[in-house]
Amino acid sequence: MAWKKEQERRQEINKSSGLKVLGAALRYIRNEKSLTLIEVAENAEMTLSVYHRIEMGQREVSDKEYKNIARALGMDVESLKAEIKRLDEAGALEEIIMHNDTKYKVNNMTRIANDHSGNYIDVDTLKVPVFGISGTDGSILIDRTVSGKEATKPAFLFDKRDVYGVSLCSRRLGSILSNRAVMFVAPSEVASVGDIALYYKTDQQAFVVSVREDETGQLYGLMWNPEERIYFNNDDFKKIHKVVDIAL
Repeated sequence: MAWKKEQERRQEINKSSGLKVLGAALRYIRNEKSLTLIEVAENAEMTLSVYHRIEMGQREVSDKEYKNIARALGMDVESLKAEIKRLDEAGALEEIIMHNDTKYKVNNMTRIANDHSGNYIDVDTLKVPVFGISGTDGSILIDRTVSGKEATKPAFLFDKRDVYGVSLCSRRLGSILSNRAVMFVAPSEVASVGDIALYYKTDQQAFVVSVREDETGQLYGLMWNPEERIYFNNDDFKKIHKVVDIAL
């Protein structure tokens, strides 16, 4: 009940402070300019989840963030303010506000997830950063200090604190899986024969491999297109991060 009352209180604050109008106007303008959420978020130097909450009217915006959003929309601050005021006075935002309110209520109904122990968690804790751009030789370049995207990891991984996401952008997989897919990787999990894993050749260059065992019992990673083996030695196991799930 306390959580529900807090959500209702925040809703009233949002309504009185004009955040709903701001969010609806930003969505209206973004759609008019044929821009995606990801494009605006990245150009405004925000994570996708933060910018989405702004468009939903559920988050306040600082002056710096407002300036960045205006720039991402190809506008200056004053022009953006004037356009938001015009859209509001013209009644162009009412339908979007109603849609956001409905979506917010539905999301709140599913916001709490139950784990196997009977404990409750907020699904926001399941969001992880996504890294990776296509590199040479079919590798994936991963800089875990920089991320402009987030993904929600499966609920069964909620207690795996070290899990991170990687874009499946390796050309060596051909068309088997979409390059928009996201791999969820758990460094603390031990990769066994038959598992898919990321093998870090360097600190930031990784290859998607299938862990295999040859006739002598030696473990290696199999890469595709063309097939190539990477044999592991004892020092390599800390370089192998198990892929625990793939979201298409």
